[in-house]
Amino acid sequence: MRSGNINNFKENDRLYFTWNRGICWWCGRNHADCLHHIFGRGQRGDNIHSSILNAAPLNNCSCHLDKNLKDKDTRKKFLELTLQFLIRQGYKLKDRDNNFLKKYAEYYTDVKI
Repeated sequence: MRSGNINNFKENDRLYFTWNRGICWWCGRNHADCLHHIFGRGQRGDNIHSSILNAAPLNNCSCHLDKNLKDKDTRKKFLELTLQFLIRQGYKLKDRDNNFLKKYAEYYTDVKI
């Protein structure tokens, strides 16, 4: 998966997704090439939107650019997949992650861990 300054996820956090095997969470095929923000990047200086809980591995051209991924059901699906995936990897929540969970608590009502 690409890295660098294309998004504001921390490098150490992005490494958790190396175990994803490139699975795109929109279509399920093995062609994810980027981590995309589920809720956008937020305002400048907004630390919570850089939470890795706000990340979804997607194929940029086929499954991100031409799709509307902002409806509530899609966001809930991505947030659940992200949280479950990271917990299985042994990820330890940071302050920005806890703040992200608080802000978007309504999206986590059905999450099974």
